Amino acid sequence: MDSKEVIDHRKFVNSVTSEATVDSDAFVNHLIKFQDGDATWIEIQRLLTGGIGICSEGGELLDLVKKLLFQGKEPTPELREKIKLELGDVMWYVQQVLIWGGWSLEEVLAENTKKLSGRYPEGFSVDKSENRKK
Repeated sequence: MDSKEVIDHRKFVNSVTSEATVDSDAFVNHLIKFQDGDATWIEIQRLLTGGIGICSEGGELLDLVKKLLFQGKEPTPELREKIKLELGDVMWYVQQVLIWGGWSLEEVLAENTKKLSGRYPEGFSVDKSENRKK
């Protein structure tokens, strides 16, 4: 049986959760709005596939890194190949998001370079990393 604190937290979570998260009809209607709306929001399923997939495959990649760094696995050619294959899976899902957004990888990389160059004009610093504009 959950404690009062856990039950109270569950009630709080329910109170601050979107309708589309808890109501299937609201979720489907929300998806339909995207599908029937602005052309930039078509194929919302690609964005969902990409977002979920990047996190899933990123987790698999991170598990291999964990085994290497914290469990004493040797960086064998086989382990390196597994890491490369997981990275390829991440990139497959990145391409899904790029297709959805109508962006090129070069465009996204250029914008990232511009953002980080502005944040770290003299190179990385812990202070600028921890005390940055939102």
